Amino acid sequence: MVRYISIVSFLLLMTASCADRGAHRALDSVESYITEEPDRALSALDSLSQAGIKGKEANARYALLYSMALDKSYTDVTDDSLARIAVEYYRDRKDPGKKAQSWYYLGRVQQNAGDWIPATVSFTNAGKYADESGDCFLEGLVYRSMAEINSATLNYPEELHYSSLAYEKFSAAGADKYRDYVLLYIAMAYNNSMDFANCESVCRTLRPIAEQYRDTALLAGCLLTYASALVFKESPEPEKAIEQITFVQDSLLVPLSLPDYGNLALAFQLSGQTETARSIVDQLKFVAGKDRVDRAKLSYIEYLMAERSGNYPEAFASLKTSARLQDSLFLQTMSQSVMGAQRDLLLAQSANDTERLRVRERTIMIMALASLMCILLTVMSYRNKIQTQKRKLSQYMAQISSMSEELKSGNRDLMRQITDLYDMEFGFIDKICYEYYSSGHTPSGQKRVFNQVTELVKDMSEDKKYSVLEHIVDRCRDGIMSKAREELVKFREEDFRFMCYFYAGFSYSTIALIFNIENINNVYVRKSRLKSRIEKLDVKDKTMFLDALA
Repeated sequence: MVRYISIVSFLLLMTASCADRGAHRALDSVESYITEEPDRALSALDSLSQAGIKGKEANARYALLYSMALDKSYTDVTDDSLARIAVEYYRDRKDPGKKAQSWYYLGRVQQNAGDWIPATVSFTNAGKYADESGDCFLEGLVYRSMAEINSATLNYPEELHYSSLAYEKFSAAGADKYRDYVLLYIAMAYNNSMDFANCESVCRTLRPIAEQYRDTALLAGCLLTYASALVFKESPEPEKAIEQITFVQDSLLVPLSLPDYGNLALAFQLSGQTETARSIVDQLKFVAGKDRVDRAKLSYIEYLMAERSGNYPEAFASLKTSARLQDSLFLQTMSQSVMGAQRDLLLAQSANDTERLRVRERTIMIMALASLMCILLTVMSYRNKIQTQKRKLSQYMAQISSMSEELKSGNRDLMRQITDLYDMEFGFIDKICYEYYSSGHTPSGQKRVFNQVTELVKDMSEDKKYSVLEHIVDRCRDGIMSKAREELVKFREEDFRFMCYFYAGFSYSTIALIFNIENINNVYVRKSRLKSRIEKLDVKDKTMFLDALA
């Protein structure tokens, strides 16, 4: 039963693991080209479908990549449910890079919805984690978005501050195109702050860059911002402003926004072309319709035109209308932000309650599984321990039996060798004693004893008896003769026999007698030569051979 559960668990884990790896490979592929080809990435993610993505990590990656693809393909989304999946997953993970990305794209959705306060909170978190991960490019994106929010909420000093930070981060990241566009943000921030001198300076720097790269959008933004500064600065240059704006409209074929048309109308009025200016304003009224944002901008343009022409009653009326519309927009924005904050609070509370319940259920499940696993592991461990002990006992018994047989065989062999040795040695002594006892007291008898000894020594040198001696020496001296015959390949048979008698403990005189050497000094010389030959060889047991001849 335990084995069955283990096999099923293993198969389930392998299946889940394979599915996860497949999903992650697909998401890795999308991530590799999402920046350059966001539309292709969006299509690929749609084909995957979130339902086909298994596992929390894969779902979080899918949500993050989908949010990135939407943002990079300029698809304005106001529903933050997808981006929140990534935020919630990476919130407790030790991955500042993913945390920064998830918070940034949540902020982008909130920014699209006009939820400035929640968006600011999200971008602040994104900036913090981007700094931790050292991602200068993402920091630049965060600061650029913060600059846009501050521009929309009329906080122009902060717009300039965040635009400058974005410029620094994009420069550090080597993102030249993004850096150049942020330079336009800086020019617009200077213009909004009525620092027209710096605005003109930045525009003069930016224009050749845009012309070099033939970037129509960047060049148009630069010229229109420059034209606005020319209209509103202390010493206006309306003709130059008209030239800039008409070049954008007629040569670059970039459509003008309502504020751009307003600047054009003001420029015509300043240059004395009042009728043309009034005609533009009348057309703008028709275009603006009931849109409160456009109507507020248009009322402010009418105020400026009336104030500059000296028609103060009309200027005052236009200013009141503009102020009333702007107040209503401000209240609407604040109301949206408060409602968004309340919604986020309720969602967070609900998510927190759900998470606590889920954690509690998971804890109970984990404890139950842990208890079951402990019981199973204990049983399996005890069973394995018993089986291991049985195997070891069987091995020990087999080893004991084998050792016993080897010992018996060795004893029998040793006894046989001892018997042979006794027969040989005592037979030798018996013959000498017999001859000596029979006739050792006479000269002729002593000669017979001498002849008998000589005959017995020669008999010892015979192959049969020598092989018995060599076998005994080999057994008693750790296989020295077998090793010598194997390693000393150039030695003669007589050399091996000479060594064997020495290893057996025979004296120099006995060896001289066996080898029929008349001068015993020649035995010493021969032994020395053998040692010298062995010392020159590179063999495994050289030390053993030399020590035995010492």
